[in-house]
Amino acid sequence: MDLDAYRDIAPYRGQDFLEAIQRVKSNPEGITSFLRSVVSVDTEEQRQNLKRKLAQVLSLLDEVTDYDQFQRRITAGLFLQMIVENSISGFSYSGIENLDSSTAYLYMSNHRDIVLDCALIDLALDGGGQMLCEMAIGDNLLKTEFATDLFKLNGGVTVKRSLPMREKYLESLRLSSYL
Repeated sequence: MDLDAYRDIAPYRGQDFLEAIQRVKSNPEGITSFLRSVVSVDTEEQRQNLKRKLAQVLSLLDEVTDYDQFQRRITAGLFLQMIVENSISGFSYSGIENLDSSTAYLYMSNHRDIVLDCALIDLALDGGGQMLCEMAIGDNLLKTEFATDLFKLNGGVTVKRSLPMREKYLESLRLSSYL
């Protein structure tokens, strides 16, 4: 499959990945805003912790060179750990040992939280040493370049929803071909 034909909808790869990393690194305010949505910043100690996490993210962004590293070191290794620690009473999974690492799988969620559901699946897959998954959301949810970059750095596939009906149909065929 020629992935260049799907470059506009596929997760970032190669040079696109590296350019997106640079854009994210140049937006510490965006990273801080994201971190603030995950951790409390009510006390001075919490604010100092936020600064340490920002420095950690910026340092990791200097080290990652591809999607798998970004997912395992930043998303699963840092962001999702923070979400689990600060927002849920526990996270468990089972059966991961039954997955064949040479087989592709389709995971579906009940759309409770379109991004977090997939992210938690990735956390379980990472914990089991499995290949991480891609997720798909509509372009209507990608309002800023920063959001698009974070999404596509995390294996995001863009579903083009804001097209006229005929173009939407043709785009759905192309999306199906990619998937």
